[in-house]
Amino acid sequence: MIDLQIYWGETEIFYKAALASKIIKCMQQQGKVVLTSAESRSATQSGLYAFLDELCNSWGWNPNDITIITTNPLERHSEYNIKTMAHTNWAKDCLKIPDKFVPWDGSKTYGMFLGRATAERIHAAVLNQSFEYKDQGLTSFHHNLREHIDTPELVKYLCESDSRYSELLKITPYSDIDPVSKLEVLAYKSNDDWAAIYQQLALELVFETSTAPDNVTFSEKIMKPMLYRRPFMLIAGAGAIKTLKSVDDFLGSCVHDPRQLSDKTLLDQMAKCYTGFKFFENAFGIEYDNDHGIDRVNHVFDILHTLIRTKKIEKLHERCQQDIEQNYDSITKLYPIMKKLSLQNMKYFDAASWTEKR
Repeated sequence: MIDLQIYWGETEIFYKAALASKIIKCMQQQGKVVLTSAESRSATQSGLYAFLDELCNSWGWNPNDITIITTNPLERHSEYNIKTMAHTNWAKDCLKIPDKFVPWDGSKTYGMFLGRATAERIHAAVLNQSFEYKDQGLTSFHHNLREHIDTPELVKYLCESDSRYSELLKITPYSDIDPVSKLEVLAYKSNDDWAAIYQQLALELVFETSTAPDNVTFSEKIMKPMLYRRPFMLIAGAGAIKTLKSVDDFLGSCVHDPRQLSDKTLLDQMAKCYTGFKFFENAFGIEYDNDHGIDRVNHVFDILHTLIRTKKIEKLHERCQQDIEQNYDSITKLYPIMKKLSLQNMKYFDAASWTEKR
């Protein structure tokens, strides 16, 4: 079994020679290989299938002897074996159910917390700099673009935004909520920290790492506003909201082989308590779910601007109350079940390798 965490990027495969060496050795010794990753990626957009095709053609392997275990429920392939499972973030101790409800104190209106740079997150950071109501935001951007940026993400941003590279470099790491982290992935905070943050927010802009059209993620980024009873807008791939609203799609993605579960009742327990997540259609609609990339970010900021300008954001929680409570009810009932499921899935990953740097 090979953990792909440090190799599998959003739009490219890193350290191809090292990864190829591991796969070749495994195939020679065992005649098959299992590839795993806790990150939700698109194997098509990242080039993983093309990379594996090249190896299979060179070595005469049967693609059926290669299994990919992924947290992307939309992943499909006619030759490689694809297994899906629940996202491992359910198992992390940093994500806990708040002890009590945290009401909005009105000091800020929106939150936006960005770690590793993608084209969409870069554009959001740029838009936020000139946003008319910037002073009402609680935001952060921890990626130092002068030190590193994935080339495909840079090209995507420059092409879609029609911006100049010199303008991009004006975006420097900053944070309204904590010291700027040198890590691209945000450090986890305690419940007390997040309670103080969400107390100031009426709404959160949630940016998933992957925006590939054939990928959808249900990570801690979406879970947190649900747990803290906040409406949110989701920046992910086109159609991500439609997929997450589907009970069957969500439940089907949580485990790749029920026979491997030590507790065979977990999926039944999930089916009984999960009724689907809500996305606040009566407050600001979900038309933006048809958008992709930078267009989606623009649409979300337009909605945010209208909510603040018309002062509708002051009554947002009242309008969203039913959806907020259904999300909270679903997430709190699912949490202990999903945590057990994720802990069982951790056996498929080499967590020690996740600290290696690219």
